[in-house]
This record gives sequence, structure tokens and C-alpha cells, in this order.
Amino acid sequence: MKKIFGLAVMAIMTTGLLAQNNAIEKYFSQYKGDENWSKISVSGKVFEMTAYIDSEDEDLQEIKDFASGVEGLKVIFNDQLESGFGLYPEACRKVASSYEELMSVDDKEGKFTFYVDERRGVVKEFVVVGAGDSLMAVVSLVGDMDLKQLSNISRKIQMDGFDYVNKMNENGANKIKIYPNPVSQGSLIDVEIPNELNGAELNIYDLNGKLVKSQQITSNKMSIPLNEAKSGTYIMEFRKGDASIKKKLTIN
Repeated sequence: MKKIFGLAVMAIMTTGLLAQNNAIEKYFSQYKGDENWSKISVSGKVFEMTAYIDSEDEDLQEIKDFASGVEGLKVIFNDQLESGFGLYPEACRKVASSYEELMSVDDKEGKFTFYVDERRGVVKEFVVVGAGDSLMAVVSLVGDMDLKQLSNISRKIQMDGFDYVNKMNENGANKIKIYPNPVSQGSLIDVEIPNELNGAELNIYDLNGKLVKSQQITSNKMSIPLNEAKSGTYIMEFRKGDASIKKKLTIN
């Protein structure tokens, strides 16, 4: 663990537990009394102070502005499992029952899926579920947050969990634009992607996992016909290399 771990543990003792309206308390409370699982709980105020560690002066104001909207951070992890990948699918199913999947990554470091509870453009909770050979971790960040700002500063905050968040920034998930959304049946939908995703494969699935359309992304802005899709909710998956980014699409 990073050096911030010690300060986070102090925060647990001095600030108490966060409110229980978060993914960890909802779906993973069975690990609270398990000594094999480590827990970190940081209040919003302590988060604001610890977020400054190892940051350059020019970054402080940006981090402070973001941290002022954070109510708390919770992390649970176990790095001595027989198979972290074995717990991963069920953990993702639990979180996906009430959160929107934003992005998933499968690379040499393991598997990670990012979820958000977003209301009217404001992220109320950001959740990361991660797994490795012997590791399982869940990160929950609660508050009133801007997803783009969260992505931009993730690499600047020296705190456990934010190395996972930075994967979102590396793959350009926050830069994808899909409009109009909702869209009328039989219409075109415009897709804008960052340079990081140029050449990606776009797959559109219905909620049963059936592939409706597949197309190569050949430029930063494209118009995609949706003649094959009926009214309903779909998942647009942008896949390039070891990164998979998913967005919801509604067709009226």
C-alpha cells in the first residue's frame, strides 16, 4: 500500500464511519468483521487534506475544488485470496444492479470495472471493482462530483484507489460523446471519440447481450445508422486493445 494508507487508518479512528448510503455498505458489509479484509474509510474533510500529498503547488487549487464536493472515500481489499478473479463476477453483478457501468478494463494488472450513480450530470457515487490473481478490491467515492474533473485529477491524487481511477483517464472514457441520446428509431447517431480510441471497434448490444451492430471507428467523429435497432435500451461498447468502454443508448 502507498504511504497514504497510514494516514487513512488514522482517519478511521478519528472520524468514524461514513454514512451507509454507498456501494460497499450496501453489497459488501459481510466483510466488515472479516480480519482478512482491510478497510479504509476517509471523511470528506480528511480526504481534502490527504489529497494534497505529493502534489505540486499549481495542482492544489484544482484538487481542492474537487475535494470540496467529496463526502467520503471507502475502500475494502484483500490481497491474499486464492483467486480474486473468482469473486469478481459476482461483485460486479451486485454493483451493476443499481449503478451504471461506465467502463471496464482487462490488462496485465487485472480486471477493473467502473460504475457511477449519476443524476442530471452530477456523479453522486463513483465505484471501482477490481480483481487480480490474489486481489479483490472495491472503491467507493461519494459526493457531488464532475466526472471529467475526477478523471483529470485522478493521477494527481496520491491516495489508494485513485491509481484505478486513472485508468479511465488513460483510455479516454470521459471524452466520448454520443448524441442525440435518446435517439429516434431509424435515425443516425453522432459519435465523437478522443484520439486514444481511434481505430476502436464499436459493438452495440441489446440488454440480453445480443449483438445488434458492429462497426470500426475510423475517425474522431462519425454518424452511425441505427436501422437494425428497434425501440429500447442498448449498450454501446467501444473496444480497443485491452480497454472496453461502455455507454447506454436509448432508442425511442
